[in-house]
Amino acid sequence: MASRGSSKVTQTRNPEKIISAIAMPRKNSYILDNVALSLLKAIEGHDLHFEEGTITENPISLDKRVNRLYYSNTAVLSGDKDGLLNFYNPAASRIFGYSVREAIGMDPEKLVPRSLRNKRSALLTKVLEKKVIIEFSTKRLKKSGEKISVYALIFPYELEDETLSIGAFVRKL
Repeated sequence: MASRGSSKVTQTRNPEKIISAIAMPRKNSYILDNVALSLLKAIEGHDLHFEEGTITENPISLDKRVNRLYYSNTAVLSGDKDGLLNFYNPAASRIFGYSVREAIGMDPEKLVPRSLRNKRSALLTKVLEKKVIIEFSTKRLKKSGEKISVYALIFPYELEDETLSIGAFVRKL
């Protein structure tokens, strides 16, 4: 969810490896786990809360904390320095219509109406530069092209290699 070309953010993950982790739960979940655990550390550090969901019988990770976030009822998204999604959970799929497999590695600008892209870029820059949390209501696009009203909370977080990135909670209004 970081803006393209931001000098403060460096590449976090290889989308193909994350997709592999999703396609083959437990066998390749190291990368997914690292992104999720970094998000959880920031969520706890910022005293943020998400609605827990039901964890499936064959969860995506061996780590219960990762499963709590991945299967939460709160849509959780995050991006890397290239502006590509590196975390997207099933709750986000229910809002936006893209499967997790489709969304990982996708440019999240596909979710933003053209008229709001400059405003989004400015918000992401502010979050990264000032390390602040921003809450707002806005319009976003579903996979079908339908515009929807959403509430978003965006926050900075660091991966274990100290890469600065942005996470988001989203819910449909």
